[in-house]
Amino acid sequence: MNMKLVNSELTGKILGCAFSVYNDVGPFLDERAYQIAMEYALSDAGLEWEHQVPFPVYFRGRQVALGKADLVVEDQVILELKAADALHPKFEAQLIAYLASSGKEVGFLLNFGHVGKLEFRRLILTADYRAKSRLNPCYPCNP
Repeated sequence: MNMKLVNSELTGKILGCAFSVYNDVGPFLDERAYQIAMEYALSDAGLEWEHQVPFPVYFRGRQVALGKADLVVEDQVILELKAADALHPKFEAQLIAYLASSGKEVGFLLNFGHVGKLEFRRLILTADYRAKSRLNPCYPCNP
């Protein structure tokens, strides 16, 4: 099967930054320290980023909250940073909600807290999935 990765050049640079941070800093800091280190690494790689980017959360077509993505790189890729023993399914659900709300297609979960190696998950939310998703604020609902 020949599948072209979405934003492969950009996501490759992002992963390179994440591995550099993990290798230089190690697994025992808090999320904020990794966010700052990632900001430096992304800037050093010539990438533009924003931190704590708000995304609306909807219920039945009405905004009920704001979620905040840790980083958005080049206005294309959402990064959700963790410093946990392991990645948990709720972290993936959080990233999927941010992707659905933001209209972005690609996101990474980056877990710097796992001892021995950087854990990461690359998630893609296609336009087709978004249109059918209950996470879509326009999704029809039956009260």
